[in-house]
Amino acid sequence: MKPNFCLLPVEAKLQLEEAATTAMSKTTRQLSWSSSKDEEEHQSDEVLRSWSDMTKDILSLILSGLYVADRAAFNAVCKEWKLVRAPPNFLSLKQLTSNFTTSAFFIYQKRNSSTFKLFHSLADQFYEMNIPELKNARIRCSMHGWLLMSRLSDDRGLFFFDPFTKVKMDIPRSDYRFIALSFSQPPSSSNWSIVGIFSQMSSNTLIVGEISCGEDVWRNYAFQTRYKLHVSHSSPVLHQGKYYFLDVSGHLVRFIPDMTYGDKSLRTLPVNRPRRRFQSSVHQSFMAEVNGQLLSVLVSSDLRRIHAEKIDASTNRREAVQDLGGLTLYISHTGTFSQVAATPSMANKIYLPKFYGESGVFYSLITKKYHSYNGTFSSTEPYQLKDLEFGTWIQPNTTCLY
Repeated sequence: MKPNFCLLPVEAKLQLEEAATTAMSKTTRQLSWSSSKDEEEHQSDEVLRSWSDMTKDILSLILSGLYVADRAAFNAVCKEWKLVRAPPNFLSLKQLTSNFTTSAFFIYQKRNSSTFKLFHSLADQFYEMNIPELKNARIRCSMHGWLLMSRLSDDRGLFFFDPFTKVKMDIPRSDYRFIALSFSQPPSSSNWSIVGIFSQMSSNTLIVGEISCGEDVWRNYAFQTRYKLHVSHSSPVLHQGKYYFLDVSGHLVRFIPDMTYGDKSLRTLPVNRPRRRFQSSVHQSFMAEVNGQLLSVLVSSDLRRIHAEKIDASTNRREAVQDLGGLTLYISHTGTFSQVAATPSMANKIYLPKFYGESGVFYSLITKKYHSYNGTFSSTEPYQLKDLEFGTWIQPNTTCLY
């Protein structure tokens, strides 16, 4: 038997009603009203419809506008609603940004094409965008709502690109194929600068390159380190006027730029590491500035443990972090940042470039497990997950969208 009513959260019901109104106007389907000669008779003869009378096409459109928690409530109403599927999400830029700007996107490029897939962390859905300008390029860094890209034919050819406004800014060709890159401010400002890190496995020499807005040539500095540093692909972080970056084992390196006197210094900091057992098994390392402090995230080689630690730059000490408070942390090799959680359920979680089917995956510092957004996966082992290391998280700059 079809339901004549359903119980949904108020927010979800409002979204359902708005989406239903929009869907019905698009399909030009109107409710039939009994003809009458006066208003009173017209009101008494209205044809009232229940939710169960909606066609699957309309329900599909409604479902496409709900967030993950409300979609679960939608599918739990009855067997027929459980079978409803949202339509393909190939949306225009305006549609995409006007509906979802409160949370981060994960973006990656489909192989050998100009089609990019964007995953929205709050909606738990993939969308597609056609970006011809990025067909022959790859993502090197994501910060301030912009992407720093390099050309596939030439890793030294760099440019800024905002995928939400399609603004592109070319950068003078670099002298090195930098492993890790970062930039200090949005390219739309006049004070941005880029820092690149380059190292070779067979050498103790580390190269740091810099270029600032208005300059035509990169400035490169060579440093001799006490031991070989295998630079991580994680982007360097600008913190209190100094750049910090990690090697693949999680060792912290500090680079101090001084534009006034041209004095540069590089130092591998003797910080207190995590337990020796974990230090020897670091597989991936990420870093970001969170609430004015450095935060590093280390992933063990067996992928079963993710360790977050707060770094005091003044004392070079580290402290384990078990609670991110009301923040959500997004980590990827080319884009790691935090933001205030869009919903309470997203707080104190580390969102990863991993997916279980079409659903996103986060790591909980409380349960010490990986979980899918839709609740169908929970495990200490992520071996069933798809890892999209070549993509990145990005937060749209909402002030530039309209």
